[in-house]
Amino acid sequence: MWHFLDLTPEQKTHRRELLDRYATIAQLSALIPLKATALYLLTQWIHDRWMDRGDRDIPSSPYLKEAKTRRGVLWRVRCWSRRVTWWAGEPVEVWGYGFAKRGEVLGAAVWTAWLLLLCVLQTGDGE
Repeated sequence: MWHFLDLTPEQKTHRRELLDRYATIAQLSALIPLKATALYLLTQWIHDRWMDRGDRDIPSSPYLKEAKTRRGVLWRVRCWSRRVTWWAGEPVEVWGYGFAKRGEVLGAAVWTAWLLLLCVLQTGDGE
């Protein structure tokens, strides 16, 4: 139930600090997806440029293809990211119309949940 409280100046100051802290977190968290994308692209560029030089002309033998897939962590991450990108690129249909892509809907839902969490953290019962 909603009600108004008479707060002391110390309580008002504490609330203002909490509001400022969560607003700062919300603003700075917008940089996280940008940094993650830049880090992924940098890692991919380094892998393509420096680590993947000798296998451009691999014959199409099943043995060599299998050996190529057992490379390492970076190769597995790249394969996993391709699968996720493929899955996220599929359209979400609402009443027969392509609404948006799966990744866009999932990203918007996660972002909305994060901001709503920041809105209600430590609100309590007027404490």
